[in-house]
Amino acid sequence: MANNTDPSSSSSGASTEQNPLDESQGESAGLPAKSSVETPSRIEPYALSRAAANDSRIVRNWAPLGTVDAGAIADCDPAGLVQMRNETWCLDWWIGAEDRWHHPSIDAAVRQRRIGDSPVLETAMRVPGGDIIQRVFGVRATSAVSDGSLWDDSAVIVEIENLTAVPVALALTIRPYLLDGIGSITSLGSAGSVISVDGAVAAVLSKSVARRVVGELGTVATRLANADDEQPDGTSTSAASCLEGAFVVALPHTAVVRILLPRSTRNEASSRSKKSSAQKPAPTAQWDAPDAGAIDAGWAAHTKQAARVELPDSTFDRVVARSESLLLLAATDEFFAASGTATAALRAAELCDTLVRVGLTEPLGPIARALLGQQRLRGSIRMPDRSDATVALLHISAPLLAGKQQELWAEDLVGPVAQAIHRLSKGHGVASPSLLRSAVIALGRVAPSLRAVGQPEVADAAEELASTLWESVGPSAAAKPSEGSDSAKRWMFAEGLSARSALAASDSSAITSIVELCRIGDQAVLPDCTDAQGLACGAMALDPAAVAVRVGAILDLALIEEPTGLVILPVWSDSWFGSPVEAHGLRTRWGVASFALRWHGERPALLWEVIPGSGVDPTGSGPQFTAPGLDPSWSATGWTGEALLAPMGPVVVASQPEAASSTDDQTDPAQSAPVQSGPDQSAAETAANPQVEAPREGDSFT
Repeated sequence: MANNTDPSSSSSGASTEQNPLDESQGESAGLPAKSSVETPSRIEPYALSRAAANDSRIVRNWAPLGTVDAGAIADCDPAGLVQMRNETWCLDWWIGAEDRWHHPSIDAAVRQRRIGDSPVLETAMRVPGGDIIQRVFGVRATSAVSDGSLWDDSAVIVEIENLTAVPVALALTIRPYLLDGIGSITSLGSAGSVISVDGAVAAVLSKSVARRVVGELGTVATRLANADDEQPDGTSTSAASCLEGAFVVALPHTAVVRILLPRSTRNEASSRSKKSSAQKPAPTAQWDAPDAGAIDAGWAAHTKQAARVELPDSTFDRVVARSESLLLLAATDEFFAASGTATAALRAAELCDTLVRVGLTEPLGPIARALLGQQRLRGSIRMPDRSDATVALLHISAPLLAGKQQELWAEDLVGPVAQAIHRLSKGHGVASPSLLRSAVIALGRVAPSLRAVGQPEVADAAEELASTLWESVGPSAAAKPSEGSDSAKRWMFAEGLSARSALAASDSSAITSIVELCRIGDQAVLPDCTDAQGLACGAMALDPAAVAVRVGAILDLALIEEPTGLVILPVWSDSWFGSPVEAHGLRTRWGVASFALRWHGERPALLWEVIPGSGVDPTGSGPQFTAPGLDPSWSATGWTGEALLAPMGPVVVASQPEAASSTDDQTDPAQSAPVQSGPDQSAAETAANPQVEAPREGDSFT
């Protein structure tokens, strides 16, 4: 944990701090004086500033921030602008360099990336001499309060680091904007390192504010450029609720300034009764919070047991890993929403299916309580669009009834689950082919969990119904186009569902569809819909159901669960020939399944393992495996095993015409499929080709 008090700062504010805007410091300080470059009078957030070039349509493009415990508490746009959820203001960061003030929301030299697979965002802005780096992430922070108590809550940390060779000025700007519209600020104050908005602590810096510029919206940037600043401490108010303030600190070479943004309690305060109106403590100048590296490691630990895949296209692997962290953070966002013509019930079923399949159990409890709160007397789970989310309840009940708190959940879930099975048997709650297929999978998974809590009769009913419904589903029904298609818009959930349906029918064209879907967004965040140019054009910057169905489609490339068994690699691409494939930790009705594909010349070699789950009889024969993408004639049964499949034949790259020989040296070897010499190739040739590997003794995939 880092102590974020600047020992060089006085307790009263910036009495010993050099003024970063003082012209007398000149070039030696590397800070701007009055700029000769005209400053825009109104600097709007990223989404609004680009709306003019997009037919005035706002592109909702931002990513959530938060913690596993609190969920998403803020959002960050591609320029590093942060808005705390439930608040009416945002935090921007402006840099005073040698030439002028730089504003990330309108500067061109700004780019953003995700650190690792976690929801830690890093935004870089180029200024003369190098980059200024901003990192932003959610944490659990603590702060010592004056009365001796401890403030301990979720927060967002913003880190600004100077990687240039000269000092710059950093203006942390509190603005009356939302990410996609106008907000409001009635009062704005600062005292030392603490900044308050409308009477509540909004930000705490790691060093005291040196100077500040506070005024009506649209005046601050110009005053800042003209060095028209004021003393650091004070409070300003505005009847128009359009105050804006830039709070300036010096940022020397290699220095880092950290800012704590406490979780908004606005809704809690508004709902608090007069009897319990005691004000909650707020963070002070003495606070501690982990750094970005520790947060990234923490997210990796949270998702360590989640499913992972290693497919020939590494993009798939990254999308799965990043999406798992995102779903762990924001799975419950927009949970009750419909999108396109896809019902809220279908979206909820796909989301819950993916959460269960990859092993993300943290969001399941809140979702279960939300669904139970919607259950009607006759057993239906009524969503706001009047669709029935019975299938979603079955999905999440399976791991909850088999988990560590199964006795507690059995009291709450056994009755509703029995009702849900009865409703499905009457044909209710399965209004589409996709929902029907999802119901079959959910029934199969919940049956062993029901046995684990002593409900064998209900479990038998679930398995019986799953078998009956599967007869009406079949592979052909799964191949029907998914709901929500629209030629003018691309609905992400519908496209992911369509890809899953194609994979269920062993249609290899689904590979191309999934690749295209993975190119949208930042390999984690996915909006609800995009236009022909790939820009978000819907109401949701993040659609967790679309993220989930995209993950489900990628997992289906590796392994599909059916009532009759597990299908390994339902489709195959010739460009994958010779490439190893692995999948680990996929949750199924039989337990946790893993497999690996190796190569022995032209022959694919499969190794698999299934760890029986709670309520599953480990003395049984185990699931049946097939691999239609590799060898349609092969099948095997068992909890563990290995098999050498039929030769697939070498993939031969056609020789290039002589006229093109001059460009041969420029060919990217990754674009050409490997050429294999067949099962008779020598041992030396096999050793020389790293893509050819026989099954290894002792391989384990737990």
